[in-house]
Amino acid sequence: MISHIFLSDFLRNKKNLFLKFFVPFLIVLVSFQFGYGRITLVMVLLFTAITGAGLKIIKLKTSGVFTRLIISPLKKSHLFVEISLTSSVLYFVQFLPALGVSLFYENFLIMLYSFIAVLIVVIIGVLIGIHAKTLGEIHLYSIGFFIPLIALTMTESNLSYVIPFASIFHSQYTIVTFILPFLFVFILFSVLFFDAKRL
Repeated sequence: MISHIFLSDFLRNKKNLFLKFFVPFLIVLVSFQFGYGRITLVMVLLFTAITGAGLKIIKLKTSGVFTRLIISPLKKSHLFVEISLTSSVLYFVQFLPALGVSLFYENFLIMLYSFIAVLIVVIIGVLIGIHAKTLGEIHLYSIGFFIPLIALTMTESNLSYVIPFASIFHSQYTIVTFILPFLFVFILFSVLFFDAKRL
């Protein structure tokens, strides 16, 4: 059900749909021309997905759908996992043209790491949306996560590879930098399961 709602919302406005694909593509394309492609890709993936996922939850709340879903017989943990996975796939599809540009300059593994990165920030965005009450809070909390995640991305330390953004930024694709983000995804899903149960 929730997948259908999100897909319909994604496809509804054809003009906005074009912009969703074209704007990230253009930003990343221009950035690679000036040598800032990797950090720009990281910032686009991070901020768009984390804020967008939170806004999706707020829209569900304001429309009354959120309340109906919470009191439905559906398991709340399954509901929020579905929201996270559906949103992640839709954002990844939205970023495919921009990632296509990145493939021209970078290793093909950037696609895989980008999907894991989107999944991580979408789960964070969903958690933000669950706790936020207004659009202002969504933006405030998103910035609160965005700044440390960017700082961690640009840090030269093993800890930074817990998030796949660091691998994208430093072009380091190894077994360790592949496994660590999956552990982080597991932790985030565990937090989401625990958080869903209290609703």
